[in-house]
Amino acid sequence: MQSIGQNDLRISKFDFPKKVMYNIKEALQTKETLDVSSGTGSSGIAARAVESLKRLGYITIENVQTFTVVEKGKRIIKLVITVKKTADFAKLYKEHEE
Repeated sequence: MQSIGQNDLRISKFDFPKKVMYNIKEALQTKETLDVSSGTGSSGIAARAVESLKRLGYITIENVQTFTVVEKGKRIIKLVITVKKTADFAKLYKEHEE
């Protein structure tokens, strides 16, 4: 997993959903919104982590986009999920850390 921009978090196919959930929560400590970006191999991991955080009340899903980019003659399919932290984010984060 790597950060690719100020508000972007890139998910790798080698990441685990719980690790992604943790990294999203850490990134949202200082940001209101975050773009969670993944390729085809990691799209399931990204979707599972985002959906779990939504179900737990940490975030809302603002936008979901898929698009194809051609780089060096190869098609690369990307999924970008824009998430926004909820008003209860800080309270839930603090309760979970205790």
